[in-house]
Amino acid sequence: MVVILFLAACGKSDAERIDAVVDRSMTPQLHAENITTLISDSGITRYRINAALWDIYDKAEEPYWEFPSGIYFERFAPDLTVDANIESNYAKYFEKKQLWELKGDVKATNLQGERFESEIMYWDQKNERIYSDTAIVVYREKYIINAMGFESNQTLTQYDFYKTTGIIYIDADEDEVDNDSTKRQNLPHTPVSPTPAPVPAPEQNRLQRPVSPTRAPAPEQNRLQRPVSPTHAPAPEQNRLHAPVSSTHAPAPEQ
Repeated sequence: MVVILFLAACGKSDAERIDAVVDRSMTPQLHAENITTLISDSGITRYRINAALWDIYDKAEEPYWEFPSGIYFERFAPDLTVDANIESNYAKYFEKKQLWELKGDVKATNLQGERFESEIMYWDQKNERIYSDTAIVVYREKYIINAMGFESNQTLTQYDFYKTTGIIYIDADEDEVDNDSTKRQNLPHTPVSPTPAPVPAPEQNRLQRPVSPTRAPAPEQNRLQRPVSPTHAPAPEQNRLHAPVSSTHAPAPEQ
């Protein structure tokens, strides 16, 4: 009877518990908190992971790891030096595809200190590439690159942008950057310096601009005293009265 009562008392609880775990794909096989772990490949240490929460769903249709509270991990070179690191607010790793899906304030930094920032980024370990189809900002030593989408190798040292939307220079002479070909090896195009607008002449110059000389009109005095070409004036009255008369032979007096 005691056993029966015990079974009756526990029957409902057990049924609820069984119903809750029927779908094993929704239940993590492993749940860990505040973990730091090293991941090896072919006996070589490849990564170090730090996460607040880590759930492994091995019974899902496509098994995956989930880091709901974010992740920070470092990638090791063959000599065990860190050649890249990535952090994000959320991460999921698909085991069969060997693909990382990183979301929320994703930041990736390479060995040269160049920082890549985006809201979503993918790391394809099988094909050894990192890429994104969304807006991305790359912080380099002397300038910032804004782009839409990019693709890179795993160490973030060789990368191409799908479309560059702008370049902002930081504490550097633009001509110095333009002349440095090594700083431009990954840029899809050369930024063109804007053409300066013509500067208008100062007001003083415009008012005092010399005028081409023209013949000025003669002064009033010159016009009145302008010499008149000589003409033959009519003879005075006296001359007309006393003008000599040509002599003629008078008739001889009668005798």
